Amino acid sequence: MLSFLANPMAKRNAVVSRRPLPSLADAANSPCARSAMSGASDDEAHALLGTGDSARPAWADLPALPPGYVARRGITACLLFLGLAVVYALRVCISIAAVPGLALTNATAASGSAARNATVTMYSEFHWSNTEQGIVLGAFFNGYIFTQIPGGMLSRRFGGKFVLIFCVAFASFFTAMTPMAASHSFPLLVVCRTCLGAVEGVSFPATMSMLTDWAAPAERSFIVGFVFAGAYVGNVGTFVLSAWLLDSFGWRSIFYTLSVVGVVWVALCMLMTSTSPTSAVRHPLFPIHPAELALLNASPS
Repeated sequence: MLSFLANPMAKRNAVVSRRPLPSLADAANSPCARSAMSGASDDEAHALLGTGDSARPAWADLPALPPGYVARRGITACLLFLGLAVVYALRVCISIAAVPGLALTNATAASGSAARNATVTMYSEFHWSNTEQGIVLGAFFNGYIFTQIPGGMLSRRFGGKFVLIFCVAFASFFTAMTPMAASHSFPLLVVCRTCLGAVEGVSFPATMSMLTDWAAPAERSFIVGFVFAGAYVGNVGTFVLSAWLLDSFGWRSIFYTLSVVGVVWVALCMLMTSTSPTSAVRHPLFPIHPAELALLNASPS
C-alpha cells in the first residue's frame, strides 16, 4: 500500500514525457476543425485541439518525491483502515460474548468435568431469554441511526480526524463499561450499548471527510476500497479473537481487550495523522513533502 503511493509522480511524468503529440493531420480530420485552424500556427492549432502541453494534467510537471519517502496519504489510509477495523470490532464483539452457553447451575457445578468444560457467556450468566438477548444485540442500532447526519456536520466543522478520534475513544470507553453495566442491571446495559451505537454513527462520515482531503482523484477508488475493507477485516477478525478470549479468559476479557486496542489506535492516530494535507506541513513527526502537498492541491476535488 505505502510503496504504491510512495512516488507516483515520477512514473506519471515519464509516461507523459514519452507520449507523442498527435499530428495536425490526425487531429484535424473534420471540415469544422480545418475551418477553425485556417491561418493558425502549430501552437495555436494544438491549443485549439487540446493536444499540446496545455492538455497535460496538473500533476505532470510536479517534482518527484525523494527516494525513501513514505507518502503521508498512505499512512493516513492505513490508519483509517485500522480505525474502521477497530470500530467494527467494538461493534460486533458482543455477538460472541452473548451467545447462548452452558449455565453453571448447582447440578453442573457438582459435576467436576461439566464445570470445567462449561463456557459461561453473558446469556447464561445472567439467564437471559431470547427476547432479552435480541434487545441487547439490537440496542446498538437505536443510537447508530441518529448520528449519521450530525457526524457529517461535525466532520465538516471540526475535521474528520478529531471526530473519528472522539468516536473510537468513547466507543472504547462504553465497551470497557459493558461488563460492569451488565452486572449492574439489564436497563443500564441497554443504555450502554445504545450510547456505543450513537458514538460509532459518526465513524463513516468522519472517514469520508478525511478521504476527501487525502485521496487524489487518480487514486481515490483504490484508497476508498482499501480503507473500507478494514470494516470487514475487523468484523471477521473479531469473531476469531473473541471466540479464543471467551474460551481462554471468559467473556469479560473480550470487552477489556478490544477497549485497549481502541485506545492504542487513538494514540497512533493523534500522533501520526493530520486533519488535512495543509495542516500536515507543520506536523512535528511526519511533515508532508511539498511535492505530495502540490499533488493533492493540484488534483481537482
